[in-house]
Amino acid sequence: MLKLALAVSLVGAVAIVAAQDKQATFEVASVKANKSGDTNGNLSMQPGGRVTAVNMPVRPIITFAYLVAQYQLVGGPDWLTSSRYDLVAKMEGNPSAGFVPGSNTPNPMQLALRHLLEDRFKLRVHRETREMDIYALVLARPGGNPGPNLKPTTQDCAAIADAARRGEKPPAPAPGVPLCGIQGSTGRLRFATEP
Repeated sequence: MLKLALAVSLVGAVAIVAAQDKQATFEVASVKANKSGDTNGNLSMQPGGRVTAVNMPVRPIITFAYLVAQYQLVGGPDWLTSSRYDLVAKMEGNPSAGFVPGSNTPNPMQLALRHLLEDRFKLRVHRETREMDIYALVLARPGGNPGPNLKPTTQDCAAIADAARRGEKPPAPAPGVPLCGIQGSTGRLRFATEP
């Protein structure tokens, strides 16, 4: 049995999620090991209640299903990151795949993915609150300029979040700009958000 801790505090509509969780399962699902040796992977939700993962480690599938960041997932064997899988699953009907930025409420496909992880990988999780370090982005000199590469966003992030809550598709961001969110990689942080 695979046991992990999700080091997060519970916030949001827990009762609603519990009611939805009982009904959220995939009608059909296939999970196969991917031995291609490729390091690229992709996980996506598609219309018609489909979830597809190609060459994905289990760890990011768990963080996607449980709406947690990688650093919030504690424990588990090494193969969670090293072994890769192809997954194709479909729910009955056409459930909402909407994701609301900043929301802690999973959509039906994420709930069904939790059940799949429990069934196929024998995943067991528990939630706990932990104290963790945080970092603040601050100006080095009070009253100074933020620097030539830090510019105000041209996007209306509040309007984009409101549209997502209504189930509308957000507009495509400009090339190289995250859509009202954060992208991080080694030595680089890119974000678009309102103050």
